[in-house]
Amino acid sequence: NGSLKKLGSDAATKLIDAGDIEAVIAGMKDFRQSGSKLYKFYELSSDVAEKLIDAGYASNVTSSVLGLRSRRKKDEDERSDYFNAFEKLNSNVANKLLDLKKEESVTKMIAGGYFQLLDASTADKLIDVGQEECVVWNLNKFSGLNHSHIADRTIESGKGFDVQKNIDTFQGLSLETIEYLKNFANKPD
Repeated sequence: NGSLKKLGSDAATKLIDAGDIEAVIAGMKDFRQSGSKLYKFYELSSDVAEKLIDAGYASNVTSSVLGLRSRRKKDEDERSDYFNAFEKLNSNVANKLLDLKKEESVTKMIAGGYFQLLDASTADKLIDVGQEECVVWNLNKFSGLNHSHIADRTIESGKGFDVQKNIDTFQGLSLETIEYLKNFANKPD
């Protein structure tokens, strides 16, 4: 049996650029000693995640981050096929995943703290796809947000109760918005 080699972003980038994406995917998976070429990727960068997404491997990236099992293993043991091979990811990764309709994965990744500070473009994309609650309940995970804009868009989408319930984290709301939110104060959870 060979020894385990821990590889990072440089090695993954070289493999991707050489067209050996499958080697990177294999190195992101949980493994049980299988031959002499044992390696695992750790702390892969957002650039590597973007390259994989652009090459059509978005599901592998989200599965790695979230530690998911592949469909073929659903009825087997509870072990995950993947482990999180990535360091904290950036807004570019979140936006690419949202463009591919992976909003459920992105919201789980945000809630799990797998992103660095996200920017306003990610917040807007999340709201555009009906994930206002994710933004409202994770305001501290975004930078450069106009809280009034987020509150207004969330209220317009019919989810003013979420803004009212989390009003203490919003800054700079107009008196008109604050007064309007009082309409939601006595609604049940």
